[in-house]
Amino acid sequence: MDNLSFTQVDASKAGCLEKTVTEQDLAVAVGSGSLPVLGTPILALWMEEVCHKLAETEITDPAITSVGCALSLEHLAPTAPGKKVRLQAEVTQRDDRRICYRILAFDEAGLIGKGEHTRVFVKSARFLEKMALRSKEISE
Repeated sequence: MDNLSFTQVDASKAGCLEKTVTEQDLAVAVGSGSLPVLGTPILALWMEEVCHKLAETEITDPAITSVGCALSLEHLAPTAPGKKVRLQAEVTQRDDRRICYRILAFDEAGLIGKGEHTRVFVKSARFLEKMALRSKEISE
């Protein structure tokens, strides 16, 4: 179960997300490796998830959402199935259109990953219209 909590830290916001590594999260299961350890694509997903949830707290207009546009990460240590992973994200930059984060990931033994993520704020309907147009162009 996801445990999400947010705290106000000076002028920036921070958020935390806890996950437990399951068999489906392993590198061998997701095709990113041959070992039964937390897969890097799953760590990337969790990093983006904590940032997405934090970005949603910034949005007051229901017609607006945020989408990820950049992610850089270093997966520093292996994590076994059944272990808990805690992700901490903090806002490093914010303007009217985009928001940037620094993310740290820890398992019960210590730091396992770090990264940076950027999200942009978009009008949901317009973004989906662009997707539909691109899909139409591809199928023609």
